[in-house]
Amino acid sequence: MPLSGELSDLSLAELIEFFCNQRKTGCIEINCEKGEGNFYLDSGSLVHASIGSISGIEAVYYALTLSKASFTFEPAVDSPERTIDQPWASVVLEGLRLLDEGITPKNPFPNGNAKSAQAACPIETRSQKANPSDSVSLFDEEPMKPPSTHVSRNAPFGTLLSENESPFSYGPRKLAWIFAAVILMVAVIAVPWGWYARSKAAKIAVDTKAAIETPAPTDEPTQLPQASESSASPSPTPGAKEVSVQVIYDESGRVTDAFGGNAEALKIARQKRFPAGKAGSATITVPSN
Repeated sequence: MPLSGELSDLSLAELIEFFCNQRKTGCIEINCEKGEGNFYLDSGSLVHASIGSISGIEAVYYALTLSKASFTFEPAVDSPERTIDQPWASVVLEGLRLLDEGITPKNPFPNGNAKSAQAACPIETRSQKANPSDSVSLFDEEPMKPPSTHVSRNAPFGTLLSENESPFSYGPRKLAWIFAAVILMVAVIAVPWGWYARSKAAKIAVDTKAAIETPAPTDEPTQLPQASESSASPSPTPGAKEVSVQVIYDESGRVTDAFGGNAEALKIARQKRFPAGKAGSATITVPSN
């Protein structure tokens, strides 16, 4: 059955939101002083809108400016075409933003004449609309009730929708205040973080500059005495014998490996140091008991 009401009780934005949240399919007919408009829903999506000489999103923008008009919702009516591909929420929010900024939408009645929009409603549905006894308000149809446990069945149509939490029930100016509050909260969080990041970056830059300006101590090779039998080898003690050991040393003069002799001779040979600068090998004589 068709549902009827007045836009003075609730806005078109709330109408579209309600029927889309109910995932309805049908046609919302708007009757104003200048003419008639049709807004088609398909499984909770706004797919087509036409009023006067314009259609699509522009028709929605214009219809949002209407405050004195009546509406009738006829369920199970398919759209004759698809002129809206965007989500209904983004279309309505953009229209409310333009309305709040004072931007006038395109006039669908440039000549001031009433032009009825073409609607693709079946004849049987039209005949039902012509019979006032078949028209019921929203509170008489149980499936159309909003999901609220505190709503009375005897409440008027506008009251049912106004008690639902809706971003469109606050009005364009209140929506703008909400957006401004969100932006302010983001700014309050971002400014201290920016100060902290800037001070941290400045501290890192100062530490890096100080580290660059401070010369690092250079490791100068320690001049070791020339390895010779007289200086490298300890004075032979009575009863000690000399053993020849072949050693391999690296660029720093440190012995990396030793061959030949006994364990004591190899231990003494690994403690030898050679002049730094070039790796090589040598045969040395060490005392051994």
